[in-house]
Amino acid sequence: MLDDTTIEKAREKLTIGPRVPDDGELMDRYLGKFDSLSDLARALFRMDSPHIPLDGWPYRHIDWDAATEAVMGGNGIRNFVEVDGHWFDALAKPVRT
Repeated sequence: MLDDTTIEKAREKLTIGPRVPDDGELMDRYLGKFDSLSDLARALFRMDSPHIPLDGWPYRHIDWDAATEAVMGGNGIRNFVEVDGHWFDALAKPVRT
């Protein structure tokens, strides 16, 4: 489970203008705790994440270093927020009203 400090750091990083994400939205955006970007990329692949162009990936013998660069390289890293090894989806649309 996420501790209060991690939650507040994530809330700060995911706040856009006056809109502050509530605890429910933070949990909706939470992707998990990962030791590396490569581990995050593998998890996103398994989640069928919209951040990964699955139609362009080889499904046999995936080069995870190259795949991670494709997902996180350039501006891709801005799609995610990291707090002490915990990752959040920065692009997720709020589902709560």
